[in-house]
Amino acid sequence: MDLKIVIAAISCLLGYLSHFYFRFPKNAPEVALCLAGYCVLMAIHYWIENHCEKGAFFISKSHEVREIDKPLILLIVRLYPDPSNSHKVFK
Repeated sequence: MDLKIVIAAISCLLGYLSHFYFRFPKNAPEVALCLAGYCVLMAIHYWIENHCEKGAFFISKSHEVREIDKPLILLIVRLYPDPSNSHKVFK
C-alpha cells in the first residue's frame, strides 16, 4: 500500500523535527506533540500491516501465466573429458 509509505515518511519527518529542530527544555510541548504524532502514525502503520495485509511480506496482483508448449531454445551439451587430465591455458 502506498499509504504505508506516506505514513512512514511523515513519521520520519516528525522524528527529525523532534530531534534536530525542537530543543527539549525550551520546546517541550512541540517535542511531546511530535512524539504523540509519531506514536499514532506508527499505530496506524502497524494496524494496516497486521490487520489489512495480515502480515504479508510481499503482495502481488494475481495474473495468469500462459503455458509454454515447446521450448524456445534447446540446449544440448556433450562433455568429452580429456583422458590425459592435462589442462590447457590459453592467453
